[in-house]
Amino acid sequence: MSAFALVVNPISGSGLGRKYGKELEIELRTQGLTTHYVSGSSLEETLNALSHVLISQDIDVILSVGGDGLAHHLFPVAIKHSKAIYVVPAGTGNDFARTTGSYGLSAKETISRILKTKPEFIDMGKIHHQGNDIWFGQVL
Repeated sequence: MSAFALVVNPISGSGLGRKYGKELEIELRTQGLTTHYVSGSSLEETLNALSHVLISQDIDVILSVGGDGLAHHLFPVAIKHSKAIYVVPAGTGNDFARTTGSYGLSAKETISRILKTKPEFIDMGKIHHQGNDIWFGQVL
């Protein structure tokens, strides 16, 4: 894996998203890995920017830096584009990250773990509501 879409919610966890996002960006670039920093002033702007990056660049992994909410919105994007997603906990609950073992790692440990391990498939749920398919990765 060599190209990352680093998707950051800068306000998650009272600013932890911005802090962890910058630490991860520095670590990725230090290791010579292609990094596309994606963050917007709204969720819609962020998702549009991510879609553009995924279409125009050869991305291997989406890094979700935020809380469970951001991860929830990125799961369908990862599915649509057949990309691996790694959730970096920077929210208040971080239930998904706790469940998958990514909680409490430094930026260096996070990148090392991603590079040394093969992505694993997980079960996703899908509900159909008011004409829309909604994907989810956990129930809180």
